[in-house]
Amino acid sequence: MPIKKKLVVVGGGALGREVALYAQDMIDAEAAGLEFDGIAGFLDDSATAADQLSALGVQFDFVEPAQGHVARNDCVYIIAVGNAKVRRVLRDGLAGKPHYANVIHPTAYVASSAVLGQGVIVAPFGFVGANATLQDHVVLNTYASAGHDSLVGRYCVFSPYAVINGNVELGEEVFMGTHATVIPGLTVGKSSSLAAGAVVVRDVQPEFFMMGNPSKGWRMYEDNS
Repeated sequence: MPIKKKLVVVGGGALGREVALYAQDMIDAEAAGLEFDGIAGFLDDSATAADQLSALGVQFDFVEPAQGHVARNDCVYIIAVGNAKVRRVLRDGLAGKPHYANVIHPTAYVASSAVLGQGVIVAPFGFVGANATLQDHVVLNTYASAGHDSLVGRYCVFSPYAVINGNVELGEEVFMGTHATVIPGLTVGKSSSLAAGAVVVRDVQPEFFMMGNPSKGWRMYEDNS
């Protein structure tokens, strides 16, 4: 039987604390495909992170800054920060060659035909439909849903209850606020942000902020070139 590794959670804030609890639930449930059997520690630069994490009730060995940490061969990693762009920065900045595990809560539903990349988080009661694809480092929060045949690009973040319906494609680094919804068959461009409660009824260009029902959009970054 292969020896399991320990999990290092990159981020000790609110999402990091939640992900640690999801991971512990996976360990307790002896979840299928589990790559770790404990939590090694957290990478976080905050001076208060250690005190907050000590109240979790989860056993771990260290809290240390991400800068200067070199990926360990006896550990697997998960990025647990809710900002889509920062997720990419952390992924690119971690020294060494970390292996990223998935943290899929035992109460989540992931279809057997779905495809998941590395470093994916699916929170309690998340839903990943038939033939859906979640690329690397996607976060699907509590009760969030990726419908059948959808494609979710790297680093995307779904807030609780965010939903994309069937055949939707999200570019990389898309952020979906709580209860944001994309109707079937649409494309949302890279680095766009959907406000809480937004209902998207037409394709969204890259780097747009969408809000309202039906949603209206504004470009997030001005082109000053």
